[in-house]
Amino acid sequence: MKLIKCLFLTLAVLLLATSCTKDKTQEYIPSDAVVVLKADLSQLIKHSGIRQKDGKLLLPPKFKKMLEDQSGDAKDVEKEMNKLQESGIDFSGCCYGFMPNGALNGKSDFEFVFLVPLDDEKKMQEYLKEKAEVDFEKKGDVLVASNKPNIFVIKDGTLFVTEVWDEGVEDDFITLLKPKKSMSDNDAIVKALGTDDDVNIFMDTKKFRKMAARELDGGYDPESMAASTMMDLFDVESSAIHINLADNEINVRTENEFDKNSDYMKLVKKMTSKPDADLVKMMPAGDNAIVFSLCINGEAIADFDLVKNLLGEAYDDPDFAKILNIFKSINGPVTIGAASNNLGEGEFNVVVATKTPKASDLHSIIDMTPMGEYGTREGSEYVLQESPDDPKIILGENNNVLYYKFNNSNSSATMGDNNAAKAIFSNALAALYFTSTIDNMQMQCTMESKDLKDGYTTMWVKEDGKKLCLLDALTFFAKLADEVDFYY
Repeated sequence: MKLIKCLFLTLAVLLLATSCTKDKTQEYIPSDAVVVLKADLSQLIKHSGIRQKDGKLLLPPKFKKMLEDQSGDAKDVEKEMNKLQESGIDFSGCCYGFMPNGALNGKSDFEFVFLVPLDDEKKMQEYLKEKAEVDFEKKGDVLVASNKPNIFVIKDGTLFVTEVWDEGVEDDFITLLKPKKSMSDNDAIVKALGTDDDVNIFMDTKKFRKMAARELDGGYDPESMAASTMMDLFDVESSAIHINLADNEINVRTENEFDKNSDYMKLVKKMTSKPDADLVKMMPAGDNAIVFSLCINGEAIADFDLVKNLLGEAYDDPDFAKILNIFKSINGPVTIGAASNNLGEGEFNVVVATKTPKASDLHSIIDMTPMGEYGTREGSEYVLQESPDDPKIILGENNNVLYYKFNNSNSSATMGDNNAAKAIFSNALAALYFTSTIDNMQMQCTMESKDLKDGYTTMWVKEDGKKLCLLDALTFFAKLADEVDFYY
């Protein structure tokens, strides 16, 4: 693990990515791989914010300062980067990685394999001799070295690296790299990795679902049943993720391939309700705020066989039918928002809202909830709060809008006329808006899907009105993690 951190975490600083054309390295990746990624080193280095001066690599200022604060000396990191630059890696080429078939169920000794392009094999041998304290030996047409838990193979200008805890599996690793059929024989992988984005990832989602289903098999608790049902419903064959880091933004495009008889796609075709940004106005606002909205056809979902089977006897229960009747009447967005001005203190507000002509039926079913016994009715709202110092829980309806509110802070700010957020929710059947401000840095992330099949994500971090380069932007997420860790 020490070596993996030394080599590949430093590679992460230099940033792996993709956009290269077909090359010989692809011949070593099996066609039945569960995950395959392809990365263009030159593109990611270009977009990371790393600069070159007098043949040396220079880190962007904020990122360098963060490393200095954490480790005490960022010069050591730059020194290691420059050593890596002279290690024989071809930084104009593509890096690959793949998860072998069988890794998900323990039938493979190798969970993940990295493939790094080389322009000087001898320099890499010298580099690993220093860093991993290994010496390579000739085995057939390859060079092999190991230092538990790592195995290294060099062949045809490529370094292959994996991590295992079993001994004596070097020959098995070499055999793995000689597949009968390569990724080039799998059209889904070729398509997923065939764009000019910085990073492209292929996932055999069907295999992931099958493995998860086996893990949940026999689980009769509500959580397992719900998870199993969702996996059955969202029957994706494979997924492709494309990442582009140009212009100091992270842009991610997700494409999902479904079977032509997909139950999910049959259901999606009934999700014809138009997006509506009005509910966004009700969502809480703050220095840290997130809003998610999903347009649904309640009747189509409630009458779906998988949902009926999940609900079982409750589906036909007269009391539950009252609630189900309200759900069936929803034909539009269900919007959820949460906001906090102080993550460290754990203060936040939450609102869930949807439009339904059955909202006025709320009072006929309120007695079925704890609010019926403990809540206080105030006009069209039921309020649950044992004391003024406790969080306030509100269930209410207004003009066909059914809403739930949880208030755990002194702020009553709402999104109101936040045009940036409203623009997202006016055009997508599923959308997310997330913003956070810490130490004069503001992060914004938006996600949207217009067909509930494929999606798009854009994220950036600004300071003083300017977008930070990728590595400098990481300082924001480090500070965000510190605030969340402080609370939890």
